[in-house]
Amino acid sequence: SAYEDTYMPLAVRGAALFSRAAALALVLPPPRLTTRASAAMLCLPRGGGDDQPGEEWAPDASGASSLTKGTVYIVGTPIGNLDDLTLRAARTLREVDVVASEDTRRTAVLLRHLGASPKKQLSHHEHNARAASARVVELARGGATVAVVSDAGTPGISDPGALLAAECAAAGVPLVPVPGACAAIAALSISGFAAAGFRFGGFLPRAGRGRREALAAL
Repeated sequence: SAYEDTYMPLAVRGAALFSRAAALALVLPPPRLTTRASAAMLCLPRGGGDDQPGEEWAPDASGASSLTKGTVYIVGTPIGNLDDLTLRAARTLREVDVVASEDTRRTAVLLRHLGASPKKQLSHHEHNARAASARVVELARGGATVAVVSDAGTPGISDPGALLAAECAAAGVPLVPVPGACAAIAALSISGFAAAGFRFGGFLPRAGRGRREALAAL
C-alpha cells in the first residue's frame, strides 16, 4: 500500500540504527527522571502539512460513538507495518470527531485504509504546536473527541505531543493513551541483552561532536 511504501524504509533504517546502538544507548540502568527531565529527552520531529479543508466540527447528537465526549486520545500508529495498528487504535480513529495529525496528508492515507475517510483533521506539528494545542483544548471543551497521531509511533515520544498533553492536563481535559508499536522496544527484544531496564535517548545527532557528546552523556 502507499502507507507501507512510505514507512517501510523508515522502519528498516530505524531498526538498523537501534540494533547498532543497543549496547551504547539502550542497555543502561534506568534513570530516575522528573517530569522536566523527561520532557528534555524529547527531540524535535518532522514537519507536517496544512489543515485539510472541511466544514467546522459540530457535536454529533446521535450518540453512536463508544468514546467519551470531551476526551483527547493519544494514539500510537504503525511504524512500518499496517498490521501493527491495534484494533483499539483503529476503532478510536474511526469514531473520533477530529484527528490532530503531524502531517494530515500522511494520516489521510491511514484513515482511508481504515475506511475512516473523510475525517476532519487539523495540523499539529513542531512548528504550530502551541496554537494547535489550544485548538484541541477548545474542541474538547466543546464536547469533541480528538485523536492525536504522529507520522509513525506515539505522539510525545520523539514526536509532537508533549506540549499538547501538558496543555490538556492544565485545562482539565481528559487524556487517554491508546498504545501502539514502539521501535525501541522492538529492537531491544531481539538484541539479546538481558537488561532489567534501559534508557531511551531519542534521536541522536547524525554525526560529529554532537553525536559523541550525546552518547557520552548516556
